[in-house]
Amino acid sequence: MNYASRVALLRLTALIAIAVSAVLTVDHISPGRDFCPLAEACAAARDSALGEVGGVPTSIIGMVAFGALLLLTLLPLEWARPLLKPAGA
Repeated sequence: MNYASRVALLRLTALIAIAVSAVLTVDHISPGRDFCPLAEACAAARDSALGEVGGVPTSIIGMVAFGALLLLTLLPLEWARPLLKPAGA
């Protein structure tokens, strides 16, 4: 697999993760709308100790993290290469 196809796959994965995190954020902000097919399990996860970190929902943290990963893939190769491996981990 060459570099261009790996970057394209990483970008697609980051976009999907941003979309899923956005849907979960909307579900967290307005609980009356249930996007999750397993509403009880999603509510239990949202209300658990890991549902928020420092008062910030983990879905918002996910949107920010995957957005940063997507932006890293848009940087020139010589700038992005040293940053992508730690960001991917």
